[in-house]
Amino acid sequence: KSYREIAEQAHASPTTVVRVARFLREMPHQGYRLVLDRIKRPRH
Repeated sequence: KSYREIAEQAHASPTTVVRVARFLREMPHQGYRLVLDRIKRPRH
């Protein structure tokens, strides 16, 4: 999906989506990535 499509679905600005994407790519601690991966996992 494009950043614009993601922004529309998330009710956020495209700028915010770009900033979060950049953070996920560049930050060494990957805190957001960990949370997003946990959200994606099915619960038992």
